Formats: sequence, C-alpha cells, structure tokens
Amino acid sequence: MSTITISIKGASRGAKLRWNARGKALLRTSGGYSTEFEVDEGTHVYVISVLGAPGEKWSAKVKGGDATFEHVGHMSPGGADTTSDTPYEVS
Repeated sequence: MSTITISIKGASRGAKLRWNARGKALLRTSGGYSTEFEVDEGTHVYVISVLGAPGEKWSAKVKGGDATFEHVGHMSPGGADTTSDTPYEVS
C-alpha cells in the first residue's frame, strides 16, 4: 500500500479527479484542491480535469510510492483543460 497525495492549483471554477475510472472527492483549499488516499501496488490510471477563466494557469502534483508527476497548463478559450489518461505505477 502507498499513500497518494494530489494537489491542484489555479482551477478557480472547479476540478475533478478520476482514478481508475472512478471519481475521487477533492477538498477545496485556499490554494485550489487536494486529496489523499491509499492504493495497492500496481498500475493505476488517472485524469485531472480543471475549470477556470480562459487562459488561466493551473498546475497539479501527483505523488506517492516512488514517483512524482507534475502537470502544468492553461485553460482553453472555453475555460477548461484536462490531462490525458496518465498511467501511474505504485511499487
């Protein structure tokens, strides 16, 4: 088992997390959103979706086990952005 910690910044209108095709609750913080949960060893897949003002910067950090992934981007003209399906190995 490993603890996964995810923090999202700059998503002024909302954020969603899907972990292994299931929605995970995010806690609203002063700087954005965060969550922490336990996972078993193996390969997992996640997607982070964010909502904000067009062009707004956002970032996310996913860490746990032996890896840390960082995502950065800007909202589209429609005010949204997403990571692709991202594999995450926990050993």
